[in-house]
Amino acid sequence: MMARMETPVLGSGLVRRNLAHAPAALRWAESAAPLAFPAAGVLSGLALDHAYALSPAHCWILLLLTAGAALARTSIRRVVLMPLVFAAGCATGALLDQALWRRAPSTDIARCIEAPFSLARVRGRVIDSPRVIQSEDFAFARWMRPAPRCVFLMEVEEVAGDAGWLEASGRLRVSLEEPLLEVRLGDRVEAFGRLHGFWPRRNPGGFDGAAYFHLEGISAGLNCESALNVRRVARDGRTGTVTEMLAGIRDWWRRLMMDDWPVAAEGDRGFIETLVLGQRSTLDRRIDRLFADLGLTHIMAVSGSHLAAIMGGAWGLSRLLALRRGQASLLMFLSTLVYASVTEPRAPCVRAVIGAGLYCIGGLGDLRARPVNILAAAALVIAWVDPMQVFTAGFQLSFAAAGGIVILVPALRRCGVVAREAFQDWQYGYVAAELRRRVAQIERRQPRAGAPAGSDVWSRATALHGEKATIAFRLLRGLVLLPALVSLCAWVATAPLVAWHFNQVQWMGPLNTMVIWLPAAALVNLGFLALLLSGVAPAAAVPVKWLMSLLEELTLSVAARLPSGFPWIMSMPAPPIALMILWYGSLIAFALAFKAEPLSHTRWGAFAQLLPDSARSRVMPRWGLSALCLLVLITGSLSFAWLQRSQHRESLRVTTLSVGSGLAVVIELPSGRTLLYDCGSDAPFDVGRQTVVPFLRSRGINRVDAVFLSHANLDHFSGLPGLIETLPVGTVHVTPFFQGPSAPGSPARHLIDWMCSRGGVIEKTESSGPAWSGGDVRMEQVWPGAEAAAGMDANDLSLVLRLTYRGRSILLTGDIEAAAQAGIIQTQAHRLASEVLLVPHHGSTRTNSPQFIAAVNPRVVIQSDGPQTARQRETLRGWLSGREWFNTAEVGAVTVEFSSAGLVVRTGGDGDVAWRNP
Repeated sequence: MMARMETPVLGSGLVRRNLAHAPAALRWAESAAPLAFPAAGVLSGLALDHAYALSPAHCWILLLLTAGAALARTSIRRVVLMPLVFAAGCATGALLDQALWRRAPSTDIARCIEAPFSLARVRGRVIDSPRVIQSEDFAFARWMRPAPRCVFLMEVEEVAGDAGWLEASGRLRVSLEEPLLEVRLGDRVEAFGRLHGFWPRRNPGGFDGAAYFHLEGISAGLNCESALNVRRVARDGRTGTVTEMLAGIRDWWRRLMMDDWPVAAEGDRGFIETLVLGQRSTLDRRIDRLFADLGLTHIMAVSGSHLAAIMGGAWGLSRLLALRRGQASLLMFLSTLVYASVTEPRAPCVRAVIGAGLYCIGGLGDLRARPVNILAAAALVIAWVDPMQVFTAGFQLSFAAAGGIVILVPALRRCGVVAREAFQDWQYGYVAAELRRRVAQIERRQPRAGAPAGSDVWSRATALHGEKATIAFRLLRGLVLLPALVSLCAWVATAPLVAWHFNQVQWMGPLNTMVIWLPAAALVNLGFLALLLSGVAPAAAVPVKWLMSLLEELTLSVAARLPSGFPWIMSMPAPPIALMILWYGSLIAFALAFKAEPLSHTRWGAFAQLLPDSARSRVMPRWGLSALCLLVLITGSLSFAWLQRSQHRESLRVTTLSVGSGLAVVIELPSGRTLLYDCGSDAPFDVGRQTVVPFLRSRGINRVDAVFLSHANLDHFSGLPGLIETLPVGTVHVTPFFQGPSAPGSPARHLIDWMCSRGGVIEKTESSGPAWSGGDVRMEQVWPGAEAAAGMDANDLSLVLRLTYRGRSILLTGDIEAAAQAGIIQTQAHRLASEVLLVPHHGSTRTNSPQFIAAVNPRVVIQSDGPQTARQRETLRGWLSGREWFNTAEVGAVTVEFSSAGLVVRTGGDGDVAWRNP
């Protein structure tokens, strides 16, 4: 009989047997994670409509087809039920995206904007408390014009028109250059200022303001400059919406937390507000940058780790009070709800609150909720309430990290068990090893002689003795090994998304998380305790706040000593979608291969039925293991090949970044070296850290080999310190005239002192001859030479460089004016001819001469400047005589690529081809 039972397995009936298991696998998927199919469908529909703008008619047809198929015969419905649910979810997600992304009401305030801005007077309700933004802290902040210091959100109700007040809608982001003290949440205000839209991505790797604020539901911005331009119309003392009410509750919690805070820690209190309350407006930028460089930004974003800390504290309290499981679950659930009212309702927090709530509700009813189902339910809720959150980095990273933890941690632990048992099989033989395991299992369950029946203490002691475990080992496993495994799985699951959104991979992130998570969890629990005590007995909360301040200082001091920056952070371009799909497909295949449910065991026939589930589940078909190994190998090989290809250069690329009125030019040589010509702007932010570094990361560049500063004007070097603090930078080259106007107290003198204090290398260029040459690229210094007069203006003494590659040239001119241009034409006319010209002094018609442009005779002219007046534009256009003209203020970054195929000009944040000449 046994032979007859094994015949179908070993003969030609193997295919029929595998097909017969397909419905069983489908039933397993349905029972294990039924909500995963509709959640995946809705998210896919949102993404597809966002990318390809699907037709609403097609979406409705798909919904009708799935509904009709659901009414078909039971046998058919049983097989295709989950695919039908997925298809219906896709159609629903696409319709949601169409309703919120591509449709704006006719009264939207954004329709009132005229390029580049419009003066507008609006009325509406304040829906977000005005908050003071910390001033930008970088090396040259005190020489810059002030940036907006206060922002708040307004729900627009009316806008002033020619015929009086007109109905309007939408949200405005109102910004001012001074604090606003009289306005509170819920007030109706009238504001006057410049109504403007938000710029899309101007530079590759840069910030996409238009997409970001649209995802946040903000239609436009209103720059009011002075607080006098905002007037309170009415204060009714109430909040009209749930959003305003929750914002008021959060403000109340914040006041409870920050009252009576230790004076000694006043400077770092923003870290506590961010870590405990999720409010980042007062966070010190240095701390923010430190945690970003360490790969610990998720620690400060209220998410599952925070809720786990709160639930862990509630569970520990329930153990001390000897509460039953249902009571403990209720206590954890209430703690979760209270903490949710404290924090900002971002996607990571909402996901964590929903997951924690479902887990606690399951504990109340003695039910077990599967983690994948919890994640799917949270994704469905967020997608239904606010579909635009799906496209934010916070949503994607939060769900990727949680998904990696819930599916990879059990799989890795199961993989370790399989590896251990496989080694025992090889050492003792399969039957002997299995018998040894079963005997050990029986011995662990056998109570010692004389032990009281049903004694929990004795049973636990017996289990510890049987496993040969100690309390120290359990602490090591709970506080080190398990957090390390969780951190590693979260890092593996989020690494492609981090590279996609931020163009970097932080290799030390998992290890840094292991060090910081314990004091961070303690701070979260102490902060929650301080909040509760502040509401009941404020005096009792003071010692807790002092303890928090000490723990905060310890945490920040430890974080400052952790490895950060290069080489622990590696730059890389955004990976292609296909590679990301393959990566996550490999992770899901690995998780399914080592899932905890028992697999069929046919190797030992009827003997397998005598084995426990733990033994039968460890056996994996050889073809499945081979397919998994092949998939992982393909994914790794393609990832390595893509990284190598992204770092390979076959052309000379010169990119003039869009930095406003300033200049920053990145030169990528075919040899792999990267040079920088100027790095500055007059904008009130660190252009090096916020513009140049993101571009370099998007290109996979981890080092700048040399920097050439044209002259000693701030708008040409203001971003250099921020660049040096973030990435390794080689020698900084300046002209012999750079130190001339560098009087004490000047920005140029500050730069020199700053470089010397940090051991930077500054070299002076020679007065003549090539500045650099190598391979097919030659870079020569055209100006200033020996003929330059020492009494010339700093602009006229700018460093002028000419790069030549395969017979094509580009001329970089700095800020030279009429005197220097005339001198160059007189003495260096034979070295001027170039196909591409970076027009001098940001294209100023006051200081440029048409004779110089004619002497260079370029085919492409690049201008790095802010928006120009119509008169300036027409004058410069007449000088250019029909040449190709690109202004970074209008088209974004301009990249000129010299290759064997010809000359190509790309513009904007996406690098679209704007002009080509073979």
